[in-house]
Amino acid sequence: MNSGELYAAFRSDVADTAQPYLWSDEEVFRYMADAYRMFVRDTGGIADSTSDVCRIQLIAGSAWADHDPRILKFRDGATLESSGRQVELRSIENLSPSALFLKITAPGPVRYMVTGEERNKVRVVQIPVEDDAILVPVYRLPLDEPRIGQTSFEFDEIDTHHHEHLLLWMKSRAYGKQDADAFDRSKRDEYKTAHDAYCLKASAEMARQRHKNRTITYGGL
Repeated sequence: MNSGELYAAFRSDVADTAQPYLWSDEEVFRYMADAYRMFVRDTGGIADSTSDVCRIQLIAGSAWADHDPRILKFRDGATLESSGRQVELRSIENLSPSALFLKITAPGPVRYMVTGEERNKVRVVQIPVEDDAILVPVYRLPLDEPRIGQTSFEFDEIDTHHHEHLLLWMKSRAYGKQDADAFDRSKRDEYKTAHDAYCLKASAEMARQRHKNRTITYGGL
């Protein structure tokens, strides 16, 4: 389903097909974009290792670097763009303050990327002596989302069998609208519960797909 088809399905499902609409086009497309983001968030993010989101620019002399706010989680396998050298990921919770202080003040080859200190930022150890970049695989939010009135948007970063289920979150948002004619607590909670249950099922499905097959060697063969 593209955004136009999802829009039409929403209007049909909530019986809001005649103007003046109970939910404006602006609201419906806003719910749609939010549903796309929420599905991705609730299923652990989109695996990515090639887009610009995966590139963290390093500035010579600075221990801090900004990262794209759409990143939900960093994955192992980070490398320096200039040399291909591995950069270890470290959470601030797992790095002693004394070790961090001693290394963070010294310039040299970047060895670690420390996360968890500031929103949308990482700190590198050691301080880079020249401009560079870290290339890191991530789980992230969608790169793009439907805009108001955009009927040709394709939700191509998630599998097609998930598209129709975006309606669950859209309807939860719609029935949560603070309006005497639109607000319905029972339906809002019903659709939110259905959304949560579907995302849990989809997340388990994705986890199985990501699981690496193990090679079993039998004795004597």
